Amino acid sequence: RLVLDVAPVNGWLTVSGEEGEIRHGDPTGWKEPLLVTLVFLSLFLAMTLLLFVVNKRRHQMLLQSVLPTKVLPYVERGRNFCELMPSVTVLFSDIVSYTNISAEHPAMEILNMLNHLFAQFDNLVEKHHVYKVDTIGDAFMCASGIPYALDAVEGAESAANMALDMITVSVASRARHGH
Repeated sequence: RLVLDVAPVNGWLTVSGEEGEIRHGDPTGWKEPLLVTLVFLSLFLAMTLLLFVVNKRRHQMLLQSVLPTKVLPYVERGRNFCELMPSVTVLFSDIVSYTNISAEHPAMEILNMLNHLFAQFDNLVEKHHVYKVDTIGDAFMCASGIPYALDAVEGAESAANMALDMITVSVASRARHGH
């Protein structure tokens, strides 16, 4: 028995070899649900692929915000990165009496103050070419001489200038926020 199914614009056409009979439509009823299923599976696959690409991009953006640029290619390939730096100067700052200040003011006010202050510190990081290591609570930590090597004097000078500008910004922030 020979059966040939063709799907032209006007619908299914079935030609049967035994009787030479030509029928329009799908007598078994399985072809249209199959097409609908294939369309939905194709859409599902396309959406899954899109989500994968979007999540991969978000992952890359997160890595870029946390790691130095020269480390990224190693991490993306699953490799470790280690480099000996001849001289690194670490700058650690902490807000004096932060516990008392936070107890005396509403949480949103403290949050706004820290956000404003640390945003300005982030701008100083770029200005002084230091690497921001972390911000935890009221503490801000950065380092010079990484990820790009500097000699001891250049590194110390960069960190010292960063510290002086941080003091200037902190005094202005205290005047602005009153604490």
